[in-house]
Amino acid sequence: MIKSEITESIKNIFSDISKDGFWIITGAAMVMHGIKTQTSDIDIGCTREVFQELINKGYSVIKEEGYPDRIQIDGCVEVLKEVKISKIEKIEGIPVASIADIVKFKKRLDRKKDRKDLALIMNHQQHIELRQKRFYDIINYCKKNIPYYKQYLKDMIPKEDACITLDKLPVVDKQEYMENQAMFLSNELSMDNLIWEFTSGSTGQPLKICKSKEERIIQGWMLQTQRRENGLDIGNCIMIRFHNFVNTFDNESTDILMEPTIANNQIYFPVLFFNNKNVSKLCELLKSYDTAWFYGTPSQIYKICNLLNDVDFPINKITYIELFGEVLFKHQKELIQSIFTCPIRNMYGCHEIWAIAYECSCGNLHILENNVILEILDEEGKGVGYNQEGEIVLTSLIQKSMPFIRYKIGDRGKIKKSECLCGRTSDVLELSAARVADDIVMEDGRRISSIVFLHILMLVNQDRILIKQFQIYQRNFKKFEIFIVPSIENDKKNIESIFKKVLFDVLKENVELEFIYRDDIVVNSKSGKVKYFFPLESEIQMRSEK
Repeated sequence: MIKSEITESIKNIFSDISKDGFWIITGAAMVMHGIKTQTSDIDIGCTREVFQELINKGYSVIKEEGYPDRIQIDGCVEVLKEVKISKIEKIEGIPVASIADIVKFKKRLDRKKDRKDLALIMNHQQHIELRQKRFYDIINYCKKNIPYYKQYLKDMIPKEDACITLDKLPVVDKQEYMENQAMFLSNELSMDNLIWEFTSGSTGQPLKICKSKEERIIQGWMLQTQRRENGLDIGNCIMIRFHNFVNTFDNESTDILMEPTIANNQIYFPVLFFNNKNVSKLCELLKSYDTAWFYGTPSQIYKICNLLNDVDFPINKITYIELFGEVLFKHQKELIQSIFTCPIRNMYGCHEIWAIAYECSCGNLHILENNVILEILDEEGKGVGYNQEGEIVLTSLIQKSMPFIRYKIGDRGKIKKSECLCGRTSDVLELSAARVADDIVMEDGRRISSIVFLHILMLVNQDRILIKQFQIYQRNFKKFEIFIVPSIENDKKNIESIFKKVLFDVLKENVELEFIYRDDIVVNSKSGKVKYFFPLESEIQMRSEK
């Protein structure tokens, strides 16, 4: 029985009985506290008066030497007379024994299943303590080392060992990070120990961020743990990931990946060139490996699936698929699942904080609570309860070199209590608006990922920020309108030359580019995003995919 079923049973049985006279104990109480997701029965303690009320309703008493008198109800509910506890906690209006009392019961019974439950309780408490410690460590570190927070936090928490609640801290968006980057960097940074990268720019604004090597290892380990728990044998698999290797730009070459290549013990597939030739090349590379797994966006895996009919692809070698970065549409999921029989999991994350939530075998996105605190805020910036939609705000529990505290990611969703049959007790995230990628459509039928514009942006901004925001409209097969919000260091000639050179190399033909410079690009008031690319068929595509 899951939590909602327990609650429903209690309401039906005790609808006309005082809630001060009974309380849920043992396994069902663990479910109510969120320590586990299901139990086989419901044990209830009650006062002598409530026990008599049940007898008056016609229930029979079971007497057994050495045990309290009890009443069996509906086959899975057992009520025990005068089982004493030290504290009752109300959970969703239902009286429940405290965790301390559950521990006493379990230790006294000392059966195999009780010892197993005690281990679950210990892990649950350690999990809560770890999250709290990480949060306090982050806040106290920011108080000492992050210019943006130093004075603010000193005024709020004058004592060294004191801390504050999350809702007392300001909500910060990407624009504030972009305009005040140095204020968010630690005073203790060692440049040799940092990894720098750009965010994807899916909101129209790429952000240059850093992590320490240690922070990257911790976040990577957390993600690898999720993969292992879902069935990926990382040690024996080679990863197939999608890339375009636009790392540098000069007058001679854009360094674009043209065909699948092995590097860093991974196979890189060119994100800009999905065709039979490259899928055949991928097949050749896979001959040297027993197993492999895909790491890519839904649209990338979907494109691969559409090319497999024309090649002899070793489908059985693919043992795992991890999707990220986009909404997974129904038609995409159906095609991917019809071809591959391996586990297919969604990872919801961002460059700034990395993994935020991970899909389980039941299809639920469980929040990675040791890595991030996830809040849902309403239009006034106030936190909402479970099952209420709002804006997603994140706090990293790992990053100190460039902390992200109450950071607006630009997505919307709701948090639900886990009643998942997979057994994970962490809250579930239900997304209602996330990032979607569209394709450039050419006259000869070719479809090219609009991600090329994000890589152009990275090239333009690799030395210094020249573009703050951008938005691109494909008006016809040959014409693109490019709206740009430039920085103070406006270098239109350099910006436009990079756009023209890269697009020619990728599209293999000349197109008309109209550059329009503005002071600002308006953010969508509902999603908090600037959609960076509008394809020819955007309206038709969105209707068909819904």
